[in-house]
Amino acid sequence: MTKPKLCKILMNQEAIKNPSEEPKRSIGPYEIIKSLGKGGMGEVFLVYDKMCDRMIALKQITSKLIHHEIIRDRFLKEARVASKLSHPCIIPIYSIHQNDGKIYYTMPFVEGETLKEIFKSTSEKEKKGLSPHEIGASIPSLARIFFSVCQAMSYAHSKGVLHRDLKPENIIVGKYGEVFILDWGIAKYVDVKEDDLDLDIPVDENLTRPGKVLGTVNYMAPERANKNPANFTTEIYALGVILFQILTLKLPFQRKTLENFRRIMRFETLIPPEEVAPYRDMPKQLSLIAMKCLSKKPEDRYPSIDEMIFDLENYIEGRPDWLLSENVSINKRSDWEFQENIILSKHLAITRIIDVIQWYAFMLSKNGFSGNLKLEFSLKLPGNKEGIGILMCVPEPSERKGLEDGYCLWIGPSSNPYATLFRSNAEVMSVPNSGISGDKASHFCIEKIDNNVKVYVDGTLRLNYVSHLPIVGNHIGLLYQDPDFELSDIKVFTGSQHAMVNCLSVPDAFLASKDFAKAYSEYKRIAQSFEGRTEGREALFRAGITLLEDAKRKTDKKEKLQFYTNAIDEFEKLRATPGAPLEYLGKSLVYYAQNDVIEEIKCLELAIRKYNRHPLLSIVKEQIIFRLHETSKSDRTSAYYFALLCLRLLPEIFSSIDHSRLLSHLTTHLHPLPFVNQDITFSEKRFEYLHIAMQLAFWVNKPLVLLDIIETLPENISERNELIGNAIFCMMNLGYTEFAKEKLEEQKHHLSNIHNAKADYRLGLITQALSDDKESIEQLISTFRKGIGTDEIRAFNYLIDSQTDLDLLETIELVNKVKSYEMDQKHQKSLNILLVKLLLQTENIKELDDLFSIFDENELNNPRSLIYFFKGCLLWKKQDRKAAEALFAKIPLDTFPHPHILAAHMILESLPPHLEAKALFWEKYQMFKKLALFYTAIGKGKKAKECKKALLKIERESHYPK
Repeated sequence: MTKPKLCKILMNQEAIKNPSEEPKRSIGPYEIIKSLGKGGMGEVFLVYDKMCDRMIALKQITSKLIHHEIIRDRFLKEARVASKLSHPCIIPIYSIHQNDGKIYYTMPFVEGETLKEIFKSTSEKEKKGLSPHEIGASIPSLARIFFSVCQAMSYAHSKGVLHRDLKPENIIVGKYGEVFILDWGIAKYVDVKEDDLDLDIPVDENLTRPGKVLGTVNYMAPERANKNPANFTTEIYALGVILFQILTLKLPFQRKTLENFRRIMRFETLIPPEEVAPYRDMPKQLSLIAMKCLSKKPEDRYPSIDEMIFDLENYIEGRPDWLLSENVSINKRSDWEFQENIILSKHLAITRIIDVIQWYAFMLSKNGFSGNLKLEFSLKLPGNKEGIGILMCVPEPSERKGLEDGYCLWIGPSSNPYATLFRSNAEVMSVPNSGISGDKASHFCIEKIDNNVKVYVDGTLRLNYVSHLPIVGNHIGLLYQDPDFELSDIKVFTGSQHAMVNCLSVPDAFLASKDFAKAYSEYKRIAQSFEGRTEGREALFRAGITLLEDAKRKTDKKEKLQFYTNAIDEFEKLRATPGAPLEYLGKSLVYYAQNDVIEEIKCLELAIRKYNRHPLLSIVKEQIIFRLHETSKSDRTSAYYFALLCLRLLPEIFSSIDHSRLLSHLTTHLHPLPFVNQDITFSEKRFEYLHIAMQLAFWVNKPLVLLDIIETLPENISERNELIGNAIFCMMNLGYTEFAKEKLEEQKHHLSNIHNAKADYRLGLITQALSDDKESIEQLISTFRKGIGTDEIRAFNYLIDSQTDLDLLETIELVNKVKSYEMDQKHQKSLNILLVKLLLQTENIKELDDLFSIFDENELNNPRSLIYFFKGCLLWKKQDRKAAEALFAKIPLDTFPHPHILAAHMILESLPPHLEAKALFWEKYQMFKKLALFYTAIGKGKKAKECKKALLKIERESHYPK
């Protein structure tokens, strides 16, 4: 079939409006203006559509062929296939007509040139030395046109349609930049058997042959000439010919006829485009794409147009040229600097007792790879395995805090094909489906360009992460537990700079090389030059980062402090810009560098509260999550602060498996507070999070946070009263009784018009517990109901613990009286421990011995239990000091020991200073209470007084609004 040259003639608008004075002819309701071209099967006219008052194109089958069934069917199929494809680069069909002995269809009239005409005109102008063709002389312009064609064909392939006749004359470029693929006359669905029959229509090598093998011979893949069916890779071959012509203005091969092609096929040698046309400035990237498309073997071409598009995008967007730097093999020991089994220290700081140890195989490359980086490899993971981690940007030993510093892409198995990106072992981004296959190896491509990390799996972008903090580090590595996977050599590519250089690239390079003065100067200049634009805002932020990095390397304390102050001033300039949240992020980084977690948390909390709907808030959230995970490895107090912040303001993050696992770990190892009711049924997860947040607020001594949590509780939830009761008792035990009384009165007022007997009773118990009256203990007991629980026991314990001038014997009687009430075993044990503490201050050894016999034998012999510590106190009181010391010596020191364990090692003078320093307020307070009790029990009043003075000092130091 010959090719209709649709819209290839540039029309003069006056000629269209005033056609020649020939008699007017019509086709159906359309008035013919002129013929645009003829082909083997039909003719294309420019016609006037009276109904819509517009010029359109009309294609009609020739009268000679209208009775030829196969040609007629093929002509109609062209229109029907094109009408089913909806894409900006595929010419739409307005209408199809089959009546009055005529078959035709209509479509838009596009004023422009075909690619063939562009190539021809460009070549002629170059030969004659004329001014260059505005499109044809520009490879970048032609590449963008070609890119549009590839996108359209990718869409057609996704619908299962093959064009089968891709060539420059079937591609038209409109006057206003439109690009259309024409002539779908021999298109077919890929899953439909070819129905082409030989037709006796004369053709030449540039025209479509409507015979057994369809297509134009110069654009035909070798396997098509051998009568193999058309498929996606044969179309890729045709696109490769077009790209070759874009680069050289010449065909890669000269084929006269199909028979000629078959004869010379094995002698054809592909010459690289840059050698064919050395005078044309052609990018190496495009030359390599063309060469790959034109491979003789289909398996050596792109498997899909999408993968071809990926490489085209690299060129069009100016991405780096990648140069193969090294092949790193998992089996080649010399490729690795470090290859050992390690324990990852995740959540170590919030783990009291390390009961489960996870070992990982860790491999770190010997060579470093600076700048832009790309990793390519094939991976096959069995469905029942945990996965594998690919490490990138791991710093040099002198600059890293731990082996897990840098970025790690954790790839889950096919049974759970998630992909998660970690920064220093803290999750920053996750996708539920990486696209990995369990049946075959998947091809991975990981790119790190500037501060952007992209992950492609089998040519599809699966993860795209942008960091606002510099991504540094040169080494790559592997992390895995189970070696049952198949991993190819890792191809490591290093890249040039982005072709379209961002104005920030120059100061970024200065910052990376630690030339802070030049970096700061350039960032400031850009911030002033691009005020009101993203680049200007980003330059302001990075100027602050530069001052911060410079401060870290200063040795003089005054100079260091001045640079920190200057950095804060720089970040404050972001407040009046669209990047306002970055002000608080920047300030938090300064306080992070100064190890001031309180101020760091304040900045991050302000950012969340002030800009909770800001598009840049995600960057702040990412930093909070990173710090949550980082502190969980090394700093328990800071980890509690960040967990508290997340539970209150970012509870949604705990839907992630990694963050949820951290929270579970934290709560498991959080020491249960006896005055907090844990038996609550939560109506929603967020209220359970607030319950945990209350306990963390207690541990970090934050009464104002407790007040804030109370304020955020909805009035209509069933657990409100229990949660408020817990919060008030937390404030009472921290010593903030005025806050507790204030909230108590608010609750009484709130319940004054609501009949809630249970809530009224609970508030009454709290009122009695807060009473300063010496008779308040007996009054409290008088209000107890028959069966008592947490509400009664915590109020009773608080009253006894808070009053210093109690008569011991009277108090012991009151405790025994309460013991007679009906209660569960947990509360009985609580009262027995209270009795032990009281009796240790008396000389009633026999009653103490009788009381100890009540306790479970296992608990009495458990070195970590509280009663074990009191057992040691009793031995010392009985003058058996050596036995007591031996008993105390058996108490192990955990990561963060309980107060009685701290006290035991203080008694033995074996407590490491760092454990006392890291103890939280409540732990120190309770430690000195245990010490005061111990020294009172053994008759060392002076020592007991010293401990009580220490208690008063702790109270004074800690009691200020927080």
